[in-house]
Amino acid sequence: MKKFTKFFVLTLAMLFTVGIVAQQQMTEQEYQVLQQKAQQELAAHGPSHDVPYAPNDVRATGDDCSDPVIITASPGMSPFTDMGQTTCGRVDDYDAAGGSCITPSYYANGEDMIYELDVTADMSLKFIFDPVDTYSCIAVMDGCGYSGTCLVVKTGSSSNVREFTYAFTAGTYYIQIDSWPSPDCIGFDLTIEEYIPPAPADPITTFPYMEDFSSCDKPSTMDFFAGDEAHIVVRSDAGVEGCGVLMDGNSYSGFYHEYGGNCDNAFNYNYPLHTAQMQMTVEPDGTAGLLWFDFDMQQFYSFANYYSWFRVTANGNTLTEVNSGETCFQSDNATGSGWQHLEYNLAAYQNDPSFDLYIEFVGKYYYLYYKGGDAVMVDNVHLWYKPVGNVEGTAYNGDMTNPVENVEVGFLGDNPPYAPIMTNASGYYRFNNVSTEPVDTYDMYAYKDAMNYVVQTVTFVTGSTI
Repeated sequence: MKKFTKFFVLTLAMLFTVGIVAQQQMTEQEYQVLQQKAQQELAAHGPSHDVPYAPNDVRATGDDCSDPVIITASPGMSPFTDMGQTTCGRVDDYDAAGGSCITPSYYANGEDMIYELDVTADMSLKFIFDPVDTYSCIAVMDGCGYSGTCLVVKTGSSSNVREFTYAFTAGTYYIQIDSWPSPDCIGFDLTIEEYIPPAPADPITTFPYMEDFSSCDKPSTMDFFAGDEAHIVVRSDAGVEGCGVLMDGNSYSGFYHEYGGNCDNAFNYNYPLHTAQMQMTVEPDGTAGLLWFDFDMQQFYSFANYYSWFRVTANGNTLTEVNSGETCFQSDNATGSGWQHLEYNLAAYQNDPSFDLYIEFVGKYYYLYYKGGDAVMVDNVHLWYKPVGNVEGTAYNGDMTNPVENVEVGFLGDNPPYAPIMTNASGYYRFNNVSTEPVDTYDMYAYKDAMNYVVQTVTFVTGSTI
């Protein structure tokens, strides 16, 4: 009876906690889905209980906070390994009822093992936790047992390996290995090693540059970054035809909801936790023309489109997409906006020795979590110099003897390359850097009140003035 009562109370506590979050930040549909998934997880696990505390007469190192296994981490360290380890026989010292920071809380109710991690200098560590049994947990805390706040918690119903990194400041931390009974205890291997970030990506120095991810691997010219609640990966189903890059979120944990459409807020407050980035360094080579950036993208969202945000930045500045005028994208369809071809004019940066170009995404849930999930796909990344030419001239009266000022001169068509301009006092006008792509011939017009409306077909020659 005792075990059943504890299980019942813990289940209600878990659902109640989700309910409070839902009232503040979740859509009603989202709340219902989370409740259903929680119930499915409980049903899949089967009968649950809290292992009763039964202190051993003789305590072993690692049993509790009074005598943890000591790990010293320093720059240049050899990996720490603890193979064939077990929590069995170590007793459930720190559980949900006592106030463990582990969530979901029922993952704190098995027998546990404690490590003390002494980090001698600011450094990053990589953890490789390989459980033998199912329903296991590893937590990294800033204090031991009930005094600790969880910095990282990795739980899972499978016995798959869990790998993660964390950037530590010098200090003392603790690691708790636990489980959701049953099993009451678990076997595991643990490896902790210094994490040294990979060398920066190769700069992009040759143009035109084209990456279609046909190798299905991350290219050497890109760095991928993802926070703890985000992912970025090359996938076989994330391209227009074949492989492309998928960026998505993970869970509701720590997500900042930007309801007002402020893109900067969505990115600033969700960095780094829910942010994924494709990072490139570009070194322009001085080719004539406009440095141009284009790629294919489609976007998804789960419960609301303000759970999924997308933008492009150069040297930290948000760029404007040429055709739509948008600086920030949100999908208009949960199951996919359809592939869009986005274009960005990088002329403002083409005289710099180098600049950083980022494709950035913020998402709440992982891909296909619900409907499409909060995700974006990117393919066919293209950097090139767009050929351009100049057009200048003078507007005259009908007998070509007197120049005319304040004549409106412009381009006809659905997508003119420039807005109209007015001739100066000498009748002169000039359009600089008019692209010869995708067409090199335009219909231009000249007009002034009380005078004729004139149309002239003009063919541009790259690099010349006509």
